[in-house]
Amino acid sequence: MVCAGLVASWVASLGGCSLMPIPPRSADSVEQALLGFGTVPLVLIGEQHDADAHQQAHAQAVQLLAQRGQLVALVLEMADAPHHTRGLTGDASEAQVRAALHWDDAGWPWRRYAPAVMAAVRAGVPVHGANLPRAALRDAMSDASLDGRIDAAALESQRSAVRDGHCGLLPESQIGPMTRVQVARDQRMAQTVVDLRSEEHTSELQSRQYLV
Repeated sequence: MVCAGLVASWVASLGGCSLMPIPPRSADSVEQALLGFGTVPLVLIGEQHDADAHQQAHAQAVQLLAQRGQLVALVLEMADAPHHTRGLTGDASEAQVRAALHWDDAGWPWRRYAPAVMAAVRAGVPVHGANLPRAALRDAMSDASLDGRIDAAALESQRSAVRDGHCGLLPESQIGPMTRVQVARDQRMAQTVVDLRSEEHTSELQSRQYLV
């Protein structure tokens, strides 16, 4: 659900994370992947936003971790920080959940992400938005300090991803600013996880996992 490589680099202080860059397509393979991750505190799941199989895998991962009592929070790129579902009960309606997360259906079609989000809510697991608010995007585009938040190789890789992700149609003058936006978003997502993790103090919760 994230640009996982950069987020992983920023949450190394959690003591380990595992990455599922392309979600498996079957329930069995999702379960096998999660079992292989062991007890790391953070599981990152990447996706292609218009790939239904990816969103199905997200929902399966939430359900499996929740059933085991391992899932302490679901953190989403698809809702802005600091919105969350804390305070909602497991029988909350989809409308209530969307309102709590300030969900933008135009940017992120709810039908794609509802199964994963609602699986967490039904299991009593809080869902946290972790995206950079839209109002902060313009500032990020002009913030040259973001270029130094990752090493040169990672920065160039991200610029290439932005270029390729827009099919080479984005003006070259926009590559740098758009890359800064992604870096800022990833930084916000990572900080959300770090902040949530710092709130947990018991050994039981320390052994459970955050799904991003």
